[in-house]
Amino acid sequence: MRNARWVVGLGLAVWMGWGLGVAVYGQTMETSEGQTPINQEANDMKTTELMLFSLPYGFTSSPVDIHVYLSTQFWNYEYQALGKYANEGSSASGHSTIIPYSGYIDLASRVREDLKVEAEFELYKGESIKVCRLRGVWQPKPWLALSLGRDFGIIGLQDKLYYPTSKYKLFTIPPFLHLNVIRYTGWWDSGAFLHGEVPFPFLSEDGKVNLDVSVANGPGSTAAVVKKNAQGYMYEYFHDTARQASDNNNDKPVAVRCSVAPWKGLEFGGSYLNAKWDPDDRYFAQYTFSHFLFNYDRITVVAEYGQLKLDTPADGKVTQFSGYIAAGYEIFKNLPYLEALQPVVRYEQMDSWKEDPTGKEFRESISAGLRYLPCKGWQIKMAYQVIQEPKGPKLDNNGFAAEAVFEF
Repeated sequence: MRNARWVVGLGLAVWMGWGLGVAVYGQTMETSEGQTPINQEANDMKTTELMLFSLPYGFTSSPVDIHVYLSTQFWNYEYQALGKYANEGSSASGHSTIIPYSGYIDLASRVREDLKVEAEFELYKGESIKVCRLRGVWQPKPWLALSLGRDFGIIGLQDKLYYPTSKYKLFTIPPFLHLNVIRYTGWWDSGAFLHGEVPFPFLSEDGKVNLDVSVANGPGSTAAVVKKNAQGYMYEYFHDTARQASDNNNDKPVAVRCSVAPWKGLEFGGSYLNAKWDPDDRYFAQYTFSHFLFNYDRITVVAEYGQLKLDTPADGKVTQFSGYIAAGYEIFKNLPYLEALQPVVRYEQMDSWKEDPTGKEFRESISAGLRYLPCKGWQIKMAYQVIQEPKGPKLDNNGFAAEAVFEF
């Protein structure tokens, strides 16, 4: 059955992409205004070609753009990795592990100038197919867009940092913040997502304020996992059981994210969500995040701080937090057989139970690595991470990770 789904999904992607151009993922929707005659002629030719492959129903001239990336990874972490329940660990969290590959196929079709639909599928480890994005986007103005369906939750920077191809994702292993704090429905959630932009011309003509608001299913979990174990460690993976296709309660929370981009390449802001996480709508989960992004010439900097405050059945209020700063500098750029070579570093802190007076859950880590881009569409990442426990027992959790990413 798994193989059948795999073949059907891949066949669908090839069929829909047959005879069509390759588009860069996330490219801003073009409008007919301001097109050159050459571009207009190319679009007319493309539409004519599409008519040859049109279905006997539905729209006959909706161009389909396709973006694909494949990722092959190798992890060699010690037994407890980032520390599942700190001193218990599991075989899945460490040791030498080769992930055969994961692939993403993103299909986007413009129904008309202000309306597009998008479907994104993950070929997870070559074993199963998951639906990621499945949405319709209405964009009546360049500065206003409404998305309905399954999309990224807007707290934090999931939509900017999830994909290995992102210029801000410098490392293969995500920070503790993304693995354990922010991931409230397996990265994606179902609902309505509104995006707006307001000009902010005080420093540059590119300056703007971004505002995102969503009404979605929100987090879901079970009361059984939010507890401490016999060694006094709080459960660190609150969202282990929160990867849900639908919702587990009646709460439909509102999330808000606001950021300021005074000029191109710089952005800073924050986001907030307060929701009920249990099936009976009794306990809350409050998310508060701040972020900073900088990308100019050869320098890339990304920093985030996030806090998840939980209302738990047995231990009252539990606060989990994590913060990190990652940076890279391209020492070589635009050379033959070398698009870029970028050493990268990351420092982060994490704590799965801030209220614990012993402080043994607090950890900090330093990662150092390299991003190598031989040519456009191909990059290789590798890094080694050292994790310290200043106030608790030393865990076996250091590790090395490498990744090769191809996109087309």
